[in-house]
Amino acid sequence: MRALPHLSPLRRRGLPALVALLLALTALVAAGCGGGGGGDEDADPAKVAPRNTLIWLSAQVRPEGDQKDAVDSIAKKVLGVDDPGRRIQQLLDQSIKEGGSDLSYQDDIEPWLGRRAGVAITSLGSSGRDTQAAGILAAKDTDKARDAVNKLADSETPKAAKREYQGVEYRLATDDQSAAGVVDDFVVVGTEPGFKAVVDASKGDGLTDNKQYSDAAKEGEDKLGFGFVDTRALVGALGAQGQIPGGGQSLQGLLGAANQPVTMTLDAKPQNLTLEASGAATSQARSARPNELVPELPGDSWLALGLPNLGDILKQTLEQVGSGVGAGIVETAQQQIRAATGLDLNRDIIPALGEVGVFAEGSGILSVGGGVVIQTPEPAAARRVLDRLGPLIRSASRGSVSVADANIGGARGIKVTSPRIPGSINAVLRGDRLVIAYTDAATRRALSPREKLGDSPQFQQATQSLGGGQPALFLAFEPIAQLAAAASPESAAQIRQYLGAFSTLAAGTRVQGNKQIGRFVLNLK
Repeated sequence: MRALPHLSPLRRRGLPALVALLLALTALVAAGCGGGGGGDEDADPAKVAPRNTLIWLSAQVRPEGDQKDAVDSIAKKVLGVDDPGRRIQQLLDQSIKEGGSDLSYQDDIEPWLGRRAGVAITSLGSSGRDTQAAGILAAKDTDKARDAVNKLADSETPKAAKREYQGVEYRLATDDQSAAGVVDDFVVVGTEPGFKAVVDASKGDGLTDNKQYSDAAKEGEDKLGFGFVDTRALVGALGAQGQIPGGGQSLQGLLGAANQPVTMTLDAKPQNLTLEASGAATSQARSARPNELVPELPGDSWLALGLPNLGDILKQTLEQVGSGVGAGIVETAQQQIRAATGLDLNRDIIPALGEVGVFAEGSGILSVGGGVVIQTPEPAAARRVLDRLGPLIRSASRGSVSVADANIGGARGIKVTSPRIPGSINAVLRGDRLVIAYTDAATRRALSPREKLGDSPQFQQATQSLGGGQPALFLAFEPIAQLAAAASPESAAQIRQYLGAFSTLAAGTRVQGNKQIGRFVLNLK
């Protein structure tokens, strides 16, 4: 249906539209929407979400107290206006109009919109198709909500058909088979099977009746958003579709206790937004150490990403997958790699891979550089890989690039150049440090940085925002805004306005008891 733009083509475009709608409505907290009659604006959408929901995402559409103040402050900074609620309503109305509907937020949505909303993904289809899902929004006035659904449905060409299921009337769009209707105190929009699953759950078997969910949901009671993933059911669904070798059993060891859910919370403060995800700690997570390469990366890096010992992870993953039905797949892959490269996965490639650090630097289009730094546990293995890399690139490129020997900063390897790019791509090894980087300058800084990222005030601030844990991901927005503005001059003002409101993004993980906790913090200026 065209009602809520970009929401209708669920089968063609998948679930992001539902999530985008929740984010848009959540931003309307600054509008100061009032109460109404009928329905229940504080109703919990999880009550009518199916008990066997695979993935559940919910948000406070109109939070109160500290969360409201924080979102209001953030919206003012990002939008650059004194009344962000009004501006957001204007943008939403514009989007609705562009979708071909004559509805408006003030007349057709605000009169019934409650405080809480959620998205339930009830089943997964192959390749993202036929995935069943529903968006559930609390309604403070169900009569007005029903009027809005019918107004929307009647504006379709042809009109959305009238249907009934278990005594609940709904409208079904003929083009994309999306369904919309009022179920108890909620407006429900989704695929038809997703809608019907919500109707069934409303009869007394909702997600709140799932003890795992009800116990976990306590973590999100005072948060802006909450998420719940039924890990066992999700892995089982993927395995049943043949998308995981071994029917999903091969992933159990990698996921830790697969019967434990993954939960997420979104918390707002005037200076940052924090997304925290928690799940069962794997054996790899318990033994992992903080990546030592990230703070050693070049000091002016605006992107830094650290990965733990990649060789160990790859080895453990292959052992886990290859211990069951996936054994043949692993053996075939190893043979193909050996035939194509002349390298043995277990003797050459895996031993060459240790801790990994990825970085990007430069705020101008011509000054951008970056690359990958690997602290290799077996330099001899890394040298064998490098020796084979040059011939492989020559063969694969069929003369479109030039490959030569390189000696940069005392590190030996290869230099790849192409008439299509101004700089070279280098792959060099010195001691236990393997560097693959774009531009000679970035290669030298990766090998021996004069200033290190760990000494950067922005990196230190990002570290503090994580509660002291070292970031595994660091992103500084100012250079990105400069690059994006230069690449798109016609949108430069908007780019600088929106990205310019943010300072850094930091992410890291820690193990607490039997749980692994990941935190993403978006810091504002």
